[in-house]
Amino acid sequence: MESHLTVGFVAEVCRQWREIVLASPRMWSSISYLSQADRALEWLKRSKAVPLQIFFHPRPSATLPNQVAEAVMMEIGRIQEFNICLSPHNILPFLRLNEAASAPLLEQITLISDSPDFSISPETLCRDMPSLRRLELVNIRISSELSPFPNLESLKIIPLTSGIEATSLLSLLHSSPKLEEIEIRLPNLSNIYIGANALGVSAILAHIECPLDAKVTFENTDPHHGEPDLSGLVTICGRLAKTGSPPLDFVLLDGSLDGGFQLNVRGGDRTYILLRLRVEERYYPMLGLAVCSALPIKHNSTLMMEGFGEMTQTEWANAFRSWERVHTLHLVDINIGALMALMKPSSEDPPLSKLHTLYLSFCHLSRGRGSNDRSEFHIVKNLLEERKHLGIPITKVSIKDCTILKEDVDDLMELADIDWDYDDGGSPEEAYWTDSSFGSDM
Repeated sequence: MESHLTVGFVAEVCRQWREIVLASPRMWSSISYLSQADRALEWLKRSKAVPLQIFFHPRPSATLPNQVAEAVMMEIGRIQEFNICLSPHNILPFLRLNEAASAPLLEQITLISDSPDFSISPETLCRDMPSLRRLELVNIRISSELSPFPNLESLKIIPLTSGIEATSLLSLLHSSPKLEEIEIRLPNLSNIYIGANALGVSAILAHIECPLDAKVTFENTDPHHGEPDLSGLVTICGRLAKTGSPPLDFVLLDGSLDGGFQLNVRGGDRTYILLRLRVEERYYPMLGLAVCSALPIKHNSTLMMEGFGEMTQTEWANAFRSWERVHTLHLVDINIGALMALMKPSSEDPPLSKLHTLYLSFCHLSRGRGSNDRSEFHIVKNLLEERKHLGIPITKVSIKDCTILKEDVDDLMELADIDWDYDDGGSPEEAYWTDSSFGSDM
């Protein structure tokens, strides 16, 4: 219930309650009926010296009486919050009243113009406001550089189609070391890079609106300990699912980096998302699955996964279910669980049913010697046989930099087109390891 209604109801209960209300200045400190001059002036009087919250979102026909505007701005020294929606010709005179006075208690400003792209000069907001933590401008353009707000924690400029130059915006961000939240719409942005010490800064990504084909890069330099908050990262990946987004044809999930996780999302020769995250390795599966689920994967997409030594077969299976349309899969330095997860479960459809090309690199594909062989080679062979039997064959397998016997490669050639980097000078009786440049351009 709005405060002015609450105070009115309480004051009408009985004489004693009315006396209590009149003797309680804080009950009159939230003022929203500015268009009714008598009521607004009375509330200002009854609030005495306590901090004020000023709200004014009038009906289209309502205006702000001059005497109310002057009375409010004379109290600028005790105002904690401004939330004002006015026509352009009313905003400037209102803000310039008593402009020499400082606003030491002012923590939050929300200015809304009822006409789009209204421009104000930075001098309008240059009064001393040392406590300002939140600034929101809606349909208001800033013509040049704003004064620094050293304690600013939240900045919203909506929409921002023109009017504030990039250098002015960067200057404002640079002079706001405590900034935790930012919401800015940049319709012409083509490249955004955010580097931060803490992973938590990635929450900013959930509040930045930019063109769907813009490249977004984020990295944190300090290792994050404990479970990471992935909301901002998932949001920035999910935006590529919107209508009008560029088509994606390549996704790299790299868990092999020293102390880091990398995501690279491309369409053609352009990168759209690049994340470099320093988190604990045990959270790589959660990270991979979260971004897998958010990204729109088309029928011609290629997925490359490297490392992820801690992932279980179940986690691999969950990841593959999120990428059902992938037709080309690169697995680099992975564990046996990834290969087992590609096999058809007894009562379910096979994962990655569109898969027709499989790349294996830096994998151990040794053959076991027992009758119940569950080696990597045995699983690959069974996978090719199973897909061929189901009528969804994997037609091409590329084996690069893997340990495997030539005789085992010959067995696989009966099931698919095998591209192997075997050197004729090597010994077919021994496992062969080469040093190719596979994946160097990734």
